[in-house]
Amino acid sequence: MSTILIIQVQKNDEREITEAVKRAVDQIEGLEDIVSPGDLVLVKPNLVRIPPSDNGTATRWKVSKAVADLVIEFGARAVKSPWRWKENGNSSV
Repeated sequence: MSTILIIQVQKNDEREITEAVKRAVDQIEGLEDIVSPGDLVLVKPNLVRIPPSDNGTATRWKVSKAVADLVIEFGARAVKSPWRWKENGNSSV
């Protein structure tokens, strides 16, 4: 069975969102069972469309950044994101 966790933030503030992501990861007992030192991790946000506002239809970049930073803290070798894919020398997404 899947578990869904919702943590609300009051502001669209990077620091508050980062803390919310850390609280969420703590509530699922960390990333140790998912991320091992040296792993290559892809963080794939929901980028279906550009939303007219923060209505939950797409992942905020601040959430993706907080997840990527946390994965690095857990020892991932590299974190790549779709919006940086071509900058890293790849010809297609």
